[in-house]
Amino acid sequence: MIAKTFAAVFILCILGALAYAAWMWLPRAAPSAPHAPVPAASPVSSATSSIPELSPRVVAKLHASKGFQTLVSYTDDGFEPTDISVAQGSGIRFVNNSSEALTIASDPSAPYPGKSPCATSAFNSCETLQPGDFWEFTFDINGSWSFRNELDPAKVGTLNVTVHK
Repeated sequence: MIAKTFAAVFILCILGALAYAAWMWLPRAAPSAPHAPVPAASPVSSATSSIPELSPRVVAKLHASKGFQTLVSYTDDGFEPTDISVAQGSGIRFVNNSSEALTIASDPSAPYPGKSPCATSAFNSCETLQPGDFWEFTFDINGSWSFRNELDPAKVGTLNVTVHK
């Protein structure tokens, strides 16, 4: 009788160990999270699902580009980033990702040296950039320069040009 009891307990222990091992090593489903209602599918309009074609003017500017080391995005909130540091001789591409026009210029109170065809500072886009357009400028003079959107002078940025070592 003791042998039968021992055998039964032994078998129960083995089965328990196997059940525990299976529980530990077999994959389990992740706990389900409450689901938010899914809105009915709506067709995607082609206006929001496609990238607009580049204008011939932008394509020509891309072909003429000498490259750039830093990208500055102009959004409806202003320049991003607002504080930029580059090495002397570096190019920056300013891209108008806003819904409004943009004209980039050095702060007139401490302008970047040199003259452009349209201003008393070399750092001036000399053109209004429409949404999707860009302008590139290479900074050859070290120093700290402020710039702004001439069409919305409250939107500003600061550029620090350091000597390349």
